[in-house]
Amino acid sequence: MVEEVTEPTLVATYEKDSPEAYQFTAEDAAGAAREAYDADFEHAVCAAGVAVDGDGFETAIVNE
Repeated sequence: MVEEVTEPTLVATYEKDSPEAYQFTAEDAAGAAREAYDADFEHAVCAAGVAVDGDGFETAIVNE
């Protein structure tokens, strides 16, 4: 599924299988990845965060 994303959005493979708005408190990609990883899901495997910066995109992952 490919959709335009215009607000902070979360997709979780097993528990939320389509994009939905999510209120992140993080202000960067690393913080968003950590926040998604630490969210209340049954089996955290990894998380990716993406943030728009002045020149493009910033990405980060948490994979513990």
